[in-house]
Amino acid sequence: MISANNITLRLGKKALFEDVNIKFTEGNCYGLIGANGAGKSTLLRTMAAVQPALVGDISLMGRPCQSYSERERSRLIGIVLTFRTA
Repeated sequence: MISANNITLRLGKKALFEDVNIKFTEGNCYGLIGANGAGKSTLLRTMAAVQPALVGDISLMGRPCQSYSERERSRLIGIVLTFRTA
């Protein structure tokens, strides 16, 4: 299970998302839809604790995400995020 409680992320003065509460439970399949630039990938990066949220708590299997290494988080979450660097 992955859950996010009251996460907020701002880019400058613009709030990309505020007070997000969501829970992904085991055995289900989820999808995020939205316009380009809406923050779908950023939300996933935040939930995987790759990009820290400004405010809020994210847990994975009942433990804070930060208590896992990046490798453990990737394995437990079951997603692979590809990042482009400039």
